[in-house]
Amino acid sequence: MRAVDMVRYLARKQRRVLVVSAWTTPLPRIVSRIHTAAALVGLPATEIPKIITVVQDTDWLIRVAGYPRFTDTREPDALDVGRYVKGIVEQAVQICRRRLGWAQRDVHLSAKLEVTYEVIRMGGVPTEPLKLGQYSAEWIATLPPFGAAWGQLRYLALFAQLVTAIRGPDSRRPYGHVIVHGEHALSGLSCAVLRANNPTAQWTVLTELISAGSGPPAIDRRHTLRIVDRLDLQDNRREVDAITVHGARLTRHTVALPIPKATPATPAGVHDLAPDRRAQPTEHRQRSASAAADLENGMRAVDAVRYALHAPRTEAMTSVLATLQPDQYRLVTQPPTMPLIIQGHPGTGKTIIAVHRAGFLVNEETIKKGPTPRVLLLGPTEQYVRHVSRTVRELDPTGAVTVKALPEWLAELAGLGTTTAQPGEGTAEDVGGFIVALAKHAVLESQDRPGWQASRLTDKVKMTYEAIRSSTDPHRRPPTSQTEQRWIEALPPFPKAWAKRRYLPLFAQLGLLLSEKRSRYDHIVVDEAQDVSELEWEIIQAHNAGGRWTIVGDLNQRRRLDINHLDWHELAKRLHILPDAQLFQPEVVERGYRSTQPILDYANRLLPPDENQPCSLQTDGPEPSVIRASTPGKRDLRAVGEASRLLGSYPRGTAAIITTDPDAIDKLLLGNGWRRTDTTAGAGDWTREERRLAVRTPDSARGVEFDGVVVVEPRYFVRQEEFAGTLYTSLTRANRELVVVHSKPLPEPLTRR
Repeated sequence: MRAVDMVRYLARKQRRVLVVSAWTTPLPRIVSRIHTAAALVGLPATEIPKIITVVQDTDWLIRVAGYPRFTDTREPDALDVGRYVKGIVEQAVQICRRRLGWAQRDVHLSAKLEVTYEVIRMGGVPTEPLKLGQYSAEWIATLPPFGAAWGQLRYLALFAQLVTAIRGPDSRRPYGHVIVHGEHALSGLSCAVLRANNPTAQWTVLTELISAGSGPPAIDRRHTLRIVDRLDLQDNRREVDAITVHGARLTRHTVALPIPKATPATPAGVHDLAPDRRAQPTEHRQRSASAAADLENGMRAVDAVRYALHAPRTEAMTSVLATLQPDQYRLVTQPPTMPLIIQGHPGTGKTIIAVHRAGFLVNEETIKKGPTPRVLLLGPTEQYVRHVSRTVRELDPTGAVTVKALPEWLAELAGLGTTTAQPGEGTAEDVGGFIVALAKHAVLESQDRPGWQASRLTDKVKMTYEAIRSSTDPHRRPPTSQTEQRWIEALPPFPKAWAKRRYLPLFAQLGLLLSEKRSRYDHIVVDEAQDVSELEWEIIQAHNAGGRWTIVGDLNQRRRLDINHLDWHELAKRLHILPDAQLFQPEVVERGYRSTQPILDYANRLLPPDENQPCSLQTDGPEPSVIRASTPGKRDLRAVGEASRLLGSYPRGTAAIITTDPDAIDKLLLGNGWRRTDTTAGAGDWTREERRLAVRTPDSARGVEFDGVVVVEPRYFVRQEEFAGTLYTSLTRANRELVVVHSKPLPEPLTRR
């Protein structure tokens, strides 16, 4: 069916049509296509608005709610737009109608709106409280007074639902047909408002075609069924109409609805409806679903958590206090004096715990009447710092928590500024513990040099480094092994060493010894701690005046075993966390939130056979796509193409290409109309037509997440046999969809089934 055929049909039927899109970008394209089709059938342009209305979901909700201009454009949290809000609104409206006699009194809509909102905010009236669940009660407790809430974007859907429930649907000029576009970006509450205002309309889902592996493009059935469920569409045929957009063509599809769950009226095995046409789950999928159900035991606000997991990823982390789970809350709120080491697989909420723990440590309820502690939160990269900073500020408006990326923090200590070289270079000796004694000796040797006292910190670091490099007599320095001796002899001149990331811990140690000022912290939180080296721990420990630690990481994600060789017990002993480190046991978090189970199943092939396999709450999701290209050039071209497809599939979310050769990808993007907006080494951000694509190296991708991820050439991620921590980390950055593109043979574990 072409667009012209659809317009001709609607014009003949005299049926008003509402097209609601959750996405901003495609709206001009849809409007242009409809106007062109109208001209072809001889329909005057002035008649088009009388028949077809095309609007973004936010603008449509504004019309329903009668909203003024926005006073606050903060996006709604998952709890603000849950479907359960509709039930709360209906309860409150019924209370007001009974108690205030609206049927017998002429009360203005605005007054009804304010009174009903305040009844919700108070949880009902004294003689008739609202029936609330655990997380709906928590949501109500966060509602501000009416005057503050009215005009905020985050409460737009709530007020649209309130107006609809109070006034009823607008029946003056009803729409006979509603077409929904961008279905998986519509919230449950928006769908409830849309459905309530169009009770007699016919419904069509306008969706996109998705790649089905080696087969032809197919309809995205999962997203289609999700919107059918949210809109509560019932059809005697047990089918729903969907239209896909492909070029200039609109194609009609019929999608079978799933068989309903068994009820007393229709027991299991007895159905007089059309059979379910979905592919049946495999035995492994059934086990995963069962394991996910087990994970839900003891959880709170499960529906809100699931909604948040399916919501598009954003560049900045948002606070999840409303959905923080009991096991997470227990770790976050451990006494500040209690040392914590937390081990968890990718996506188990480790960073959520680390960030909220930092906020808890400086909360006024925690410190009571004592002084506010100084807390340092260390992450792996600058991208991590940008990712968590907004949430830290929300939890700590006073600024008592300092957030730093470890490499940049080390560069500050050295007085050298940031370096541009990529991490992961060099040898284990670059970060060996012997450097501490070597550096102390060199500082003592250098203090007698002329002009030492008047020198700047940078000059002192340079002189001390050259003293280490020129100390060829082993009798005039601390004892070293032959390997360490060869490392000293191979040190390059200062200008070359400064440009290399591998020597940054050495310079930081020198800066630490030479600086007269040193920041002291009462508590240090270290995220991605599995990648911190022996020398870096020495430097961090020197800044921990309070001796209090929260350490978070995953030993399976270690980048290099020769450098990051400490296990948690050895680390606890080195940091003097407990008198008897052998009795120390790390806390383990097991519930997976980020990646879907198909993504985890694929990445888990890299884990040792005896390793506990992580399980995710997200059991659904597409299988990872593995694409073989004949040449590196075609490989990179396909990677860019797949990334563009992912951005189309998740227009409000994020997508990334993770590669060991970002320069090759950057050149392709530049030649295809993309514009770079971030010049951080190894972490480019690119934009084109309001879409944003991240290009990351395996190192700069640590600690962040995206809706869709393309991993390029996994063979180059694996540095050591039998250990693939870097690749494991990169594969698990995806929340919803993973694509692997390669021209070289895959690492052997990824070829297994």
